[in-house]
Amino acid sequence: MEETLDIQKIEAVKNPVKLFSADDALDSVLGKIEVIAKKKVTDFDVNTTKSRKAIASVAAKVARSKTFLDGLGKNLVADLKKQTGVIDAQRRQLRNRLDILKQEVRKPLTEWEQAEKDRVMAIQERIDALMEPATGSVVEIEAHIAEIEATKIDDSFAEFAEKAALAKDAALKRGKDTLESAKAAEEIKQKKKAAEDAARIEREKKIAEKAAAEARQIAEKQLENERKARINAENRAKLAEAEKKQQIQELINDEIRETVNANANREQKAEVNRTIVNALVEKAGLSDAQAKTVVIMIVKGLIPNIKITY
Repeated sequence: MEETLDIQKIEAVKNPVKLFSADDALDSVLGKIEVIAKKKVTDFDVNTTKSRKAIASVAAKVARSKTFLDGLGKNLVADLKKQTGVIDAQRRQLRNRLDILKQEVRKPLTEWEQAEKDRVMAIQERIDALMEPATGSVVEIEAHIAEIEATKIDDSFAEFAEKAALAKDAALKRGKDTLESAKAAEEIKQKKKAAEDAARIEREKKIAEKAAAEARQIAEKQLENERKARINAENRAKLAEAEKKQQIQELINDEIRETVNANANREQKAEVNRTIVNALVEKAGLSDAQAKTVVIMIVKGLIPNIKITY
C-alpha cells in the first residue's frame, strides 16, 4: 500500500505523454490514489495521536501526488503545445479532485482539530473569567470573590487544571486585596459623609436658631408696638373722658352762674329742676350728679324733643 501510494512508483505516471493524452489514463491514476487514500484512513481512530499522524501523512502524500502530477503536466506543455488545452483541463481536473480528496481524507482530522481548538478556547475562557478583576461596591466585590471560591478546579479543566488552579489562587488574592482597599475607601467615604452630615446639621441648627431669634425679635417688637398702641388708646380715652367731664362741669358751672343771675323766676325754675333731678334719682336710679347733668342738657336744648315747662 505504501509503495502504490508513492506517485512516482505508479507505472502509469512513467509515461507522462500517455498519461495526459489517453482518455482514461489520468482518471485511472487518480481513481487509484483515491481508493488507496480512502482505504488507508478507514480504520484510523482520530482520538489517538498515532492515527492523527497517519491521517496527516496520507493527506500530505495526496498533496505531493497533486504537485507531482501537476508538475508532469506542466512540463509537457512546453513540448506539447498542441495539447495544452487538454493538458490544462486535465490539470484543473486533477487539482480539483485531489484537493477535494485531500479535504475528504483530512476531514476527520480537521474536525478533531477544530473540536480541540473549541475545547481549549472554552477552558481558556473559563480561566479568563476567573482572572477578571473585581470591581464595584464592597458587596459586589464580596460576591465576586464568593463566585471564584465556588469554582471547582476539576477534570473539566483537563490538562489546564494546574493553570486554572494558579489563576484561581491569584484571582482570590487580588480580589481580597481589592476588597480591603474598597473597605478602606468605603470607611473614608462614610467618615467624610458623617462629617458633612454633622456640618450640615450644625449649619441648619444655626440657621434655625437665627430664624427663631429673628422671629422672637419680631414678635417682641410687635407686642411692644401693640402695648404702646394700647397705652396710647387708653390715654386718648382718658383724655376724652376728662374733656367730657370738663365740658359737663363747665355746663354745670354755666347753669350755676345763670341760676345766680336769673330774675325772680329762678327759684321756681330751680324748684322744678330739683323736682326733676329728684325724680331721676328716685325713679331712674341716676346719681345726683348724673341727674343734674341730664336736667342741664335739657335746659340747654342738647337733648332733642324734650323741653321743661316752668
